[in-house]
Amino acid sequence: MKEELKKLLFIFYKKLLEDPYASKFIFTQNIIDDLIERQASVLEKLIQAIKSGNKEEVEKISKHIAEVHKKLDLDIDVFNKSVDYYINLIEKHNLDINDVEKDFLKDSLMKHYAKKYIKNQIENTLKILEDARKSGKNFYKNYVISKKINFLNQIMSLVESFDSYYLDPSLIDHSVCPVGKFFSGISFKIMTINNVESALRTQSFHREVHTSFLEFLSYYKDKNYIMSARSIERLIKSLLN
Repeated sequence: MKEELKKLLFIFYKKLLEDPYASKFIFTQNIIDDLIERQASVLEKLIQAIKSGNKEEVEKISKHIAEVHKKLDLDIDVFNKSVDYYINLIEKHNLDINDVEKDFLKDSLMKHYAKKYIKNQIENTLKILEDARKSGKNFYKNYVISKKINFLNQIMSLVESFDSYYLDPSLIDHSVCPVGKFFSGISFKIMTINNVESALRTQSFHREVHTSFLEFLSYYKDKNYIMSARSIERLIKSLLN
């Protein structure tokens, strides 16, 4: 099967080069040849693990493939299309994989790429917030930044162990979130008494953060990994306002 996979991967990476971001990283035939050789072996092991029902091995290999391709800085939508294209190649070349196994293959690859993609988005945001906290001298702003950092760290833990993670109510409900309580308290009203419009805008962004988080939860549970990633992007955009 490995030689057949190498042929498919050659076509696959040729197609991937059409993406402007990926082409910045895959720019010589030697790199392509090396990727084809290594990924053919990995994919062969992955397909064998799927066919034998070895879920632990499937998880391990899918995580490795996600890490390799995340280094290409591909948008999750591009990766999804790439996986679809690759599975389509498998179908056209009549490799010994049934429909259930193909669905499992795609779900496993997308789940782990989504994890890497979302965690990367959060890590980048955490760096921005940490820098802002270090340089900030305003107690109120630093308090809010600290709570935002805590919020993102909880989401990181959730993504890492989604099925077993305890979901803190403060992640879901903006009114019981520490920041939400602060925004509805007397101290915040006094601080923003001369700028009501700004206060209302801040509270609105805070509600949007929790709305995006609920969307993320729903999409992730439904294995809609692209929309779960987009929800996190919206959450981060609101969080940075």
